[in-house]
Amino acid sequence: MARWDSQAPAIESAVLPNPVGDAMTTRRRTAPTYIGGGAPLTLSVADRADATVVTIVGELDRETGSRLASAVVGVAGQQDRIELDMSGVTFMDSQGLRVLLEAKFAADASSQIVITTASSQVRDLLDMTGLTEAFSLAPDGR
Repeated sequence: MARWDSQAPAIESAVLPNPVGDAMTTRRRTAPTYIGGGAPLTLSVADRADATVVTIVGELDRETGSRLASAVVGVAGQQDRIELDMSGVTFMDSQGLRVLLEAKFAADASSQIVITTASSQVRDLLDMTGLTEAFSLAPDGR
C-alpha cells in the first residue's frame, strides 16, 4: 500500500501573523513524499457467451495502467468483444487514456473493445479528447 512520508524535509519557512495576537510566528511547511506502491485499482474479468467483461474500480493512471493493459491483452482473441465496465473508476488521467488506446489498437484485429459504462471522470476525459465514439460508449452509458 502506498503511503506518504510525514517526516519529509521542510520546503518553506514562513512568518505568518498569529491569529490570537500581534506577535508573529514561524511555521514550517512540509511536502509529503510519495513512497512507492501505486494507487489502488481492482480488476475483475468475467466471461459471458457473447463477451468478456472487465470491471475496473479505482484509479487508472501511470502507476496502475499496466495492470489493465495486461488484462485486456490477456483476453484479446479469446472473444470477439471485450466490454469495459468503468463505472467504478474514480480517477483517470492521460496515462490511463493512453493505456485504453494502446489496448484498443493491440486488440483491434482480434477483438472489439467497448466501454459499456463509465464514471463521470472517464466520460469527461473521453468527451474532451473526442474519443467517446472510438470506444462505442453510448450517450447514456453512465
